Amino acid sequence: MPIWVRNEQSRSLQTELLTEMAHRLLDEAELSDAQVDLLLTDDSTVQDLNLRYRGLDKPTDVLSFAQRDHVSGAPQLPQAPDQPIVLGDVVISVETAERQSVQHGVSLDQELALLTVHGILHLIGFEDDSEAGAQEMHARERELLGFTFPSAALPI
Repeated sequence: MPIWVRNEQSRSLQTELLTEMAHRLLDEAELSDAQVDLLLTDDSTVQDLNLRYRGLDKPTDVLSFAQRDHVSGAPQLPQAPDQPIVLGDVVISVETAERQSVQHGVSLDQELALLTVHGILHLIGFEDDSEAGAQEMHARERELLGFTFPSAALPI
């Protein structure tokens, strides 16, 4: 399964943990043939996307853009044989992640791993708009990240 990571901000980052967590999540969701694109960027870029697509003129930590969302009445998109299912894009502000890692008392790598998992969970249908949805999503995040960071006090 292809996990494409693009770092468009100035800080050099190790992305192996992010791809490892993405693979683990997709394998466990039985989506091992899916493709996810992960963009690591800055607050300004995320704020522009947040305003354009959500009407919120502020930066945020992670945005997810699902390719599999279906509009009622629209035909299903064709799936080419032997090609990965394109789940969508996850966009993370490294600047916001860095601030949050300090607030949460975890490393930047841990915070980026959390945001990667959170973003992909949105791509596969999890929501955190309701209390029940947020609890389910956070439980899944803790479950996945616990294997990599057993002693981390995850901010969820």
